[in-house]
Amino acid sequence: MSTNPSLRIYFAGSHGAGKSTLVRWVARRYGLPMIHEVARAELTKREAELPALRVDTDLVSEYQRDVFSGQIAAERAQATPFVSDRCVDNLCYLAANGNGLRELWESEECRAYVASLRQPGAIVFLVQPHASRVSADAHRPAQDADARVILRIDGMVQLLFELAGISYIPIGSDTVQQRQRQIARTLELAGLSPVA
Repeated sequence: MSTNPSLRIYFAGSHGAGKSTLVRWVARRYGLPMIHEVARAELTKREAELPALRVDTDLVSEYQRDVFSGQIAAERAQATPFVSDRCVDNLCYLAANGNGLRELWESEECRAYVASLRQPGAIVFLVQPHASRVSADAHRPAQDADARVILRIDGMVQLLFELAGISYIPIGSDTVQQRQRQIARTLELAGLSPVA
């Protein structure tokens, strides 16, 4: 099988769903460059933790807009094919915790990015929450470990994709093995072969 040179693979969904684990697995299995989650890099730049940002709506709004711009910049800097940890799903965090989603959504940059996610070269996996418990850590505040918060964000991501006309493949199995099998079959049907 030959690889589609414009292939872009995205893993989207709520925090704690297992996206980063699957992104790393796809990168290793298929020898693809990986675009890391931009949100943590933006926190590091600010020398801040998310709980501190959440008490300032203007600051969290700026942070989420910068995460989105950083995602786009990281993709532009990377030759295709690639696998990315996130796409437009961080906009759901802007909607949940900040202000300015409508203005960003209606911007030319966002419109162009959403249009690129509708193109044939884009494969978007929506990794849905699983049964294991998410823990608070240095990057994730305790409120984000609440299953209700995770499910709310998951629903918002699905709604955003539906409204934007972004086709996605739901990954909902609780076992990593079943998730990997579903992803592998999809990618191999798209023309990717595992590296030797």
